[in-house]
Amino acid sequence: MRIAQLASTPEPGATLFHAPLDWPRLPRLSTAIDRLFATLVDAGVDPTRALGAPSSQAFRARTPTVASLYERTHYGSLMPLLYGYPADVAYFHSRGLDVTATIDRYFTTPITHELCHFAPDREAFSPPHLDECIAGWLGVHVHPEFAYPEVGYDDAIYAAPWLSQVGQAIARAFGIGSVIRAHAGTATWDTALPAEFVETARRLGWEDWRARRTLHFLSDTLDPAPWVALALLAGAGKPLAGHTLATLAAAPLAELALPEDPRFDLAIVTDALRAMSLDNACIEGSFRARSRVPEHAIEIDPIACRVTTERARSSIDPVAPSYWLPPAIAQRMAARGIRRYELRLCAIAAIPAAAAAIFDATPSVTSESFALVAHP
Repeated sequence: MRIAQLASTPEPGATLFHAPLDWPRLPRLSTAIDRLFATLVDAGVDPTRALGAPSSQAFRARTPTVASLYERTHYGSLMPLLYGYPADVAYFHSRGLDVTATIDRYFTTPITHELCHFAPDREAFSPPHLDECIAGWLGVHVHPEFAYPEVGYDDAIYAAPWLSQVGQAIARAFGIGSVIRAHAGTATWDTALPAEFVETARRLGWEDWRARRTLHFLSDTLDPAPWVALALLAGAGKPLAGHTLATLAAAPLAELALPEDPRFDLAIVTDALRAMSLDNACIEGSFRARSRVPEHAIEIDPIACRVTTERARSSIDPVAPSYWLPPAIAQRMAARGIRRYELRLCAIAAIPAAAAAIFDATPSVTSESFALVAHP
C-alpha cells in the first residue's frame, strides 16, 4: 500500500500525493507546521535534527509534494500514510474540493501525526504504545483538531483521545520540554525522565505484549487508565516497584501532588470535555470523527479522577469514552464538598466556559449553553 500511495498513477491518489503544494493555499497545514517548529524551539530542540529543516519556512521550501514530505518522516519508508488508504482518498475526492483544498482539509491531521514522530533515526520510546501516545499528545498540542475537529469538519484521527491523553499525562508529570527533548532525540529517555518510570514502562510494555501478542505492539488502546496512573505516580514521586497494569488501574490518584501547572490542568479538563463530545462513524471504509453535543450528561468524578459519559450509539465505539481528571482539580472539588459534577452541554462552543467552571470547582452553574450541577 505504501508503494501504491507513493509510486502508482491511478487517480485521485496520484494527484493528491504528487500535485505541487501551493503553500499559501494550505493555511491549516502551514499553521500546524509553524506550531510544531515553535514547540521544538521552546523545548530547546534543533528543528533540523527533528524535522530536517531549521524553520517552518525552510521546511516548506524543500517540500514540493505530499509524497516528498511523507517519505522523510519516521515511518515514511516503512508504512503507508495514515488516512491515505484507498477508501479515505475516495471519500476525500467525493467531497468535491479541488486538490489543494482537499490536502489542507483532509491531510493536515495525518501529516501532523507523522511529523510528530520526528526523524527516521531517532530513538523511539519503549514500549511502542507510549511512543504512539506521546506523538498523539504532541499532535493535539500543536493542532487541536488532530483529535477534536471544529464544528463542520470531520478530519480528526478516529479514537485519538484514547492515546493522546496518556501522552498528555506523561507531559504533565515530567514537563513538556523534557518529554519533547527526549522524543526528538536531543536527550535520551533514561536521562530526560525518571529512571524508575522508564524502566517500569519498558517492563510493563514487554509483559503486556507477551500476554497479548498484538501485531501493532500497542497495549489496549481503550484502557488508558494504568498508563496515566504510571505517569502521574512517577511524577508525584511515588514508588513504582511491584506495580502491574491491573494495580495501576486501581491506584488512587486524587491525593497525588504534582508540580503546579494551572494552565496545563485547564487544558486537560478542556480536552476531556472535547473527548466526550465526539461522534465517530465509518463511511464507506473511511473512519470519520466529528464534534457533536453529547446526548447524555458528562460525569466528572473527583474520587476516581475521571471524566466520562454514556457510550454513543455507534457501532465503532465499543466502550464509553473516558478521560482523566488532574488531581489538583479533584482536590479542589473535594475541598468545596463536591463529590461529583453532572454537566449537560447545549453547544460545543460552551466547552471552554464549562471547563473553566470545573477547573475552579464552581458551585452549580446554569446558562444558555451549559448546565453544571454540583452534587455534595
